[in-house]
Amino acid sequence: MKCPNCSFENAADARFCQNCGQPLERVCPNCGKPVSAGARFCQNCGFNLTGATATARSAPVARSEPLDALRRAAPQNVASKVLAERERIEGERKTVTALFTDIVGSTALAEQMDPEDWREIVSGAHRRVSEAVYLYEGTIAQLLGDGVLAFFGAPLAHEDDPERAIRASLRILASMRDYADELRGRNRVSDLQIRIGLNTGLVVVGHIGSDLHMEYLAVGDTVNLAARIQSAAEPNTILVSENTCRLAPVLFDYEDQGKITVKGKAEPVRVFRVLSERKGAVRTRGLAGLSSPLVGRHREFSTLMQIISDLRAGHGATVAIIGEAGLGKSRLVTEWRRAALAAAGEGGLHWFEGRGLSYGSSMAHHLSTDVLRALIGVPTGSSAEEIHIALRRRMEGLFGEELKEVYPFLGHLLGLRLEEEMAARVRYLDGPALQAKYVAGFKRVLRTLAQTAPTVVVCEDVHWADPSSIELGLQVLPIAAESPLVFVFVARPVR
Repeated sequence: MKCPNCSFENAADARFCQNCGQPLERVCPNCGKPVSAGARFCQNCGFNLTGATATARSAPVARSEPLDALRRAAPQNVASKVLAERERIEGERKTVTALFTDIVGSTALAEQMDPEDWREIVSGAHRRVSEAVYLYEGTIAQLLGDGVLAFFGAPLAHEDDPERAIRASLRILASMRDYADELRGRNRVSDLQIRIGLNTGLVVVGHIGSDLHMEYLAVGDTVNLAARIQSAAEPNTILVSENTCRLAPVLFDYEDQGKITVKGKAEPVRVFRVLSERKGAVRTRGLAGLSSPLVGRHREFSTLMQIISDLRAGHGATVAIIGEAGLGKSRLVTEWRRAALAAAGEGGLHWFEGRGLSYGSSMAHHLSTDVLRALIGVPTGSSAEEIHIALRRRMEGLFGEELKEVYPFLGHLLGLRLEEEMAARVRYLDGPALQAKYVAGFKRVLRTLAQTAPTVVVCEDVHWADPSSIELGLQVLPIAAESPLVFVFVARPVR
């Protein structure tokens, strides 16, 4: 039995380490609960101990209460995913994006305040950082005084972890600006500012406890470089390494900051400042600058083109394109769109596309609102004012004086600040009533658009974990049976 304090190999029945004297306790490797020396199964979780080596632990080590509190506040869907992955990934080398945050001038601020007041302010900052991290399914690894270290890619790995980390950073900045205004209004702190640094590289994931406590070992200087980049950032800015920028190049606007000298690095490191999400940008597929003809898929492509022919004859349809990642679903839709629009000619076909988000399960109606933004003609990253103007103009063009039957409800769905008269129409509606109004508004918009020209609505990257969007989509599907309208769902198989 290996001592977790000094790594000395003791006898299997040892109660104290022969090398350092620390008390040893045999624990279940699955749930971390104590088990007796001769136990074959864990009495807490039923784990088979005969096929695994039960670990030993020494006397409890002091833990960070604020960090434990943040982990306990993790959303249930994130916590369950982490615990489901913990056995599989312990000891694995993982490519992660490390996110470091730090409050600017914290030492000087702390000197001017009562320690309890300062602790309350820091706790508020930590809470806002953790909310953004958990929203994009990252993990809080450490609290470093007033700073936070978070990982995207371990223990939960996604294909877009660098993108998630940058989106979380932008959300942290916005949240901290609001927090600074709140503190200023209460005469607590005159100007609270934060710096954020990101770097992508390798770590080795260690033991993950049942309380989401995660141990890790840095491979190379992944975490250290993120910390150095954070310290080089200006107040209320985000700096990322070249590695991170290269993995999400088209989704955000960057400012090249050139190369900076970093302690511990022989060569200067190139860094970029993240300015904002790029307006209208979508994740690209394939290799930049290269193109190739569509090979195969002749049967599927012919079927899709026949659907367009039927659509132009007035017959709607519902299409599901389902397959594993990388099989060419999006490429097939892209080629279909190009051919369909060319065959229909100018103005002969409406084509709208909405895209789901892999981290959208915690965002109600995220797919529905993306489709709605496409219907009113505003690109991703548009401001609330731009969306408001576009929605009003589109509803007036479609419905004239009757826009009040649709506009306030779809505006509420988009989270817009409505005119007083329109806001009054949604103010006292409960959840089910609002949902019914969303559905009715969507139906009316789609029917009206289909009457002006045959219409195709593509829902890309559908995630079945988004019940609000799926429910709304199912309720508007019957329109395709009565109008020249085609709904297309592009998704992976349900697991």
